[in-house]
Amino acid sequence: MVKSRKLIAISLVAILAIAIGATALISLQGESAGTYWKECPAVKNNNIFYLQGQGENIFNRQSVRTVDAIQMMAQILHPDLYDTKVPHDPIGGTPNIIGDDYAEYLPPRSEHKIYEIGEVLESKDASGKTIKLEKSPERIVSCTPGLTEMIYALGLGDRLVAVTDYCDYPEEILDRVGANDIKKIGGFWDPNYEMIIDASPDLVLVDYGTNEHKQLADKLSDAGVPVVQMFEQEDLASVYDNLELLGKITGTSDTANEIIGTTKDTIAQIKDAVSEKEVPTVLYVTYVEERFTNAYVSGGGTAVDELIRLAGGNNIFGDESSWFAPSSELLIDNVKNIDYMIITSMYSPTAAEELNNFLRSEPVMNNDPSAMNDSTLCLQAQIENMFNYQSIMAVDAIQNIAKTTHSALSDTSMLDTSSEAAININDNRHVGDSYLGTRCVKESS
Repeated sequence: MVKSRKLIAISLVAILAIAIGATALISLQGESAGTYWKECPAVKNNNIFYLQGQGENIFNRQSVRTVDAIQMMAQILHPDLYDTKVPHDPIGGTPNIIGDDYAEYLPPRSEHKIYEIGEVLESKDASGKTIKLEKSPERIVSCTPGLTEMIYALGLGDRLVAVTDYCDYPEEILDRVGANDIKKIGGFWDPNYEMIIDASPDLVLVDYGTNEHKQLADKLSDAGVPVVQMFEQEDLASVYDNLELLGKITGTSDTANEIIGTTKDTIAQIKDAVSEKEVPTVLYVTYVEERFTNAYVSGGGTAVDELIRLAGGNNIFGDESSWFAPSSELLIDNVKNIDYMIITSMYSPTAAEELNNFLRSEPVMNNDPSAMNDSTLCLQAQIENMFNYQSIMAVDAIQNIAKTTHSALSDTSMLDTSSEAAININDNRHVGDSYLGTRCVKESS
């Protein structure tokens, strides 16, 4: 399957073309709907969560916010463990949406320090090429959203001069693009060579796992432009590898090591908290059409599969390979064991409200616990990004899943509509951009 373990949201364009064109069609309507959903725990308990906007991006991008995705996932799956709760409508009148304000449902993070720029170190990039810049770069071009987030986390955001169309976090980037302070160089799959050259960079960062980026790297190198091929963004290990490499080539190793250390500590705390809890099963749907047709889900070996496991959950299709469109037979065999359903919206044409109404209004759904108890959460904007982008904020995604599924361990949950933290936007529960992620404090060395 095509490049599906990195930048999930972006790669879906190519993958979905294959999936939708294939013969696998999942139709949850009429008699089939009754067969599929009547005994589905996720529908019975309304444990269906919709990721949107940045709430989806934290899951799509393998970068510093992957830790937020892990935190969020933990709070969803184990709400009793955490004081903060994800939005949840127990009556089920509105879909549970996690969007741009997802950070409001994450616990406060320990501050990580941003140290002064130090010595630029020699290192090997993902292609095996030895990299040694003469000095810390001052004009950086980033060709992936995840790498853009890392640059900001290392305290080098002011040195970015060009990014892709998908780079939208932190929000400052959008303001700088609007002010023409940062240039756009095209999409993830097709960054424009001429636009990159026009930005006069002294460092270009590309993804070694993407053929188009490899070809671009060769062309830039021939033109004498310093380019580093970063490790394929597919899991937490790649996040650590890329942070370490970026730290060395930019003179920010102290900050990079600080971020890596705090991220690992937070994830260890989450794993310890959920270690003795029951392990709920999760269906992660990255694409679905009207009336729950043409679903496309996460199998094993994906970044999301890793996040679910770290958050104390079990991917219902973890034994399958990568992202795929499950057959009707496979879904029927597993639907009764789905405790939580997480649905992302970046490429899905069906609105959360429409899908939620379908699941709850169909007569055959009346006995479905997840639909009756409104345990469906809609993730939007940055909270969605937290789950989709492998970053250090993945820990927050894990935390939030744990908090949601183990509410006894926490006073607040994304499913708790009585919480003052649960903000009602357009009559829907959202978790979005204002998540309490790792804060940075600059410290002189």
